[in-house]
Amino acid sequence: MEPGTRHKIHADKFRTPAVCQPPEVGYAVQDVPMLADTLNRVGDLAKTLGHRLTMHPGQFCQLASVKESIFHNAVRELRYHCDVLSTIGLGKDSVMIIHMGGMYGDKQATLDRFVDRWPSVPPDIRERIVLENDELCYSVADLLPVCEKLEIPLVLDWHHAAINPSVNPPEVDWPRIRAIWDRRGIRPKQHYSESREGATTIMERRAHSKRVSGFPPGGRRGRRHDRGQR
Repeated sequence: MEPGTRHKIHADKFRTPAVCQPPEVGYAVQDVPMLADTLNRVGDLAKTLGHRLTMHPGQFCQLASVKESIFHNAVRELRYHCDVLSTIGLGKDSVMIIHMGGMYGDKQATLDRFVDRWPSVPPDIRERIVLENDELCYSVADLLPVCEKLEIPLVLDWHHAAINPSVNPPEVDWPRIRAIWDRRGIRPKQHYSESREGATTIMERRAHSKRVSGFPPGGRRGRRHDRGQR
């Protein structure tokens, strides 16, 4: 955060990748000597610089898995991420972004299983979870009814929506998506990136370009911007 500010990199949102978190080791954040003090300093710096910190646990964090053991492992991973954000001292804008995950041969049954399990997720973890549409399994149209039912904000990923489109273009569904964020009192978050130039197959299109050539509908156009300003 400090180098970015010194070099006038105008990004006020930082996503902490799951690889920055230690693996499952059987103890809590509070058990690690001096970790809480370090995280407090991170939080103080983020608030001083006006930065928003969010987290994106790994792809194996699947609350709707057909296996109960994977569900419990996902909750344990989310507990760790939630404790980090709480120890840092950041508010509800510091969300944890997850995907629905695999379809397990029956997409609707998986969505229903997610809904059924949602009350079993601890309340403080539920307060930070947001769902993101993906490029292979779950489109905006798939997730939006679940998000509206459970009042879970949806992170609109424009790149994923281009590869795995819904009937409606993203800008049509955006008012419904935005309404959930507003009801929850959380600052909206979107992901915008583009496929690499020359990509044609779905697998090729999944790879991000280094830079983007424009903005989503309604945004500024005509300038090139570094990827990562999300």
